[in-house]
Amino acid sequence: MNKRRLAAALAVCFAGMNHVAAAQVIPEFPMPRSGGAPLQIAPGPGGMWFTEPSANRIGLITPEGNVSEFPVSRPPIAIVSGRDGNLWFTSTGFVSKMTPEGVVTDFQVNRLSSEGYPSSIALGPDGRLWFTDWDSDEGGHIGQVTVSGKVTYGAIPDGIVEPTTITTGPDGNLWFTESLTNKIGRITPSGIVTEFAVSGSPRGIARGYDGNLWFTESTGNRIGRITTRGEVTDFPIPTANAEPWGIAAGLDGNIWFTERGAGQIGKVRTDDVFPPGLRLGGDRFRVQVLYWVSPSDEENPNGGGYGVPVALTSNAGYFWFSDPANVEVVVKILDWCPDGGIRFFAAGLTNFRVEVDVTDTQTGLTKHYTNPQGAAFQPIQDVFSSCAPSESIAGTWTGTYNSTEPLSDCDVSILNPAQATLWQNGSSVGGTLTVTGDDPRGCPPRDSLTFTGTLQGSVLTGTIKFPDFSWFVRGALSGSQLDIAVANVYGTPFGVIHLHR
Repeated sequence: MNKRRLAAALAVCFAGMNHVAAAQVIPEFPMPRSGGAPLQIAPGPGGMWFTEPSANRIGLITPEGNVSEFPVSRPPIAIVSGRDGNLWFTSTGFVSKMTPEGVVTDFQVNRLSSEGYPSSIALGPDGRLWFTDWDSDEGGHIGQVTVSGKVTYGAIPDGIVEPTTITTGPDGNLWFTESLTNKIGRITPSGIVTEFAVSGSPRGIARGYDGNLWFTESTGNRIGRITTRGEVTDFPIPTANAEPWGIAAGLDGNIWFTERGAGQIGKVRTDDVFPPGLRLGGDRFRVQVLYWVSPSDEENPNGGGYGVPVALTSNAGYFWFSDPANVEVVVKILDWCPDGGIRFFAAGLTNFRVEVDVTDTQTGLTKHYTNPQGAAFQPIQDVFSSCAPSESIAGTWTGTYNSTEPLSDCDVSILNPAQATLWQNGSSVGGTLTVTGDDPRGCPPRDSLTFTGTLQGSVLTGTIKFPDFSWFVRGALSGSQLDIAVANVYGTPFGVIHLHR
């Protein structure tokens, strides 16, 4: 039997099998007000954003568990963070956007039936927002909305019974829950539908950073994890009758979920669930490797998993995939400070699709490297981070902003003058930033933008606050040079600010 047929056979054998994991540490955070049962949840600026339909509010919970709330005019249902830096949520007959400051704009949905309403929303790989519209007469639809508010519908594929929640999976397919039939479904780009039997009325579903799908089981009082091959593992929730509903992967790497019955929000610490990866450089750097056997194979899409780490020295190690005797990826960290920075090296003996994540646990800096499917692994030699600065970042900086996206509605793809005035108190950094769009086409200036962040070693992280949205920044300080990359919550790059003093 060849590898492809063996993998497909194993996928059939394991599909739908449930395994209960050992007890995990699952912190839970109560809501600050009564009556605000959280429903759906999504990552966004500042933490995790969630809907409270019974209280007409949208809430924000920080990684530390602090909660703030914003009133809205109607019960919000599902929520997602868009690539425009805003939050998007559904309500009966509407899809709405909300800025991180709480300003709401509504777009009415031209429903196909008076009984229909959008119940789930997800950001698709095409940049559009996809939602399920449950309809008691017709069984449901799948709709799309652009960031400008244009809504279109499509008929639900045959064989799917009333989809509850939908998300884009790590394999490029759409994954969804069918709570009435206790199934998790998958639709391939060519329209092939596969369903996996689960239990406990699956409700929410989300893609995790580990390459799997995570879902809630409302009547089973569990959090489930399903691989793209259909293997299921359950994690019990500490609070009885919590009725878990919405679920999402946070920017902190953990899995966050709502507890509708208990009025709480919980999270599964992924470090408690998954291998911690290879620790290098005196435990400072964590290296994780994911591999995919054949993501284009519809019989076994995205088959793969974690590389198993093996340490060789305090600074080097390797990963194996399916056989401990086969070394697949070798990695090494070298600290060449104060002259050469911290270097990361990797080499591979594979042509699988491989993703390597390296995290500096002291600064939070993470770098991501990908080897395409079918290509020989190309060696990686990268300056992971520069050395710690010998002076404070405080002072006045001048330079340019090299835009890859428009600052406003103006098409800016040129260098724009930039200036920053920063202060520093320990690792805390703040100040103002000015980017002047003195473009003959009339691009407006953006003056006195607020910056807040931290400087740990030579790595600067933080947020630039615009009047109606925020940028997330990560910079590198090297003597009198400060380079700051700006992006939205999904990592879409908007340009680089080059400063000096």
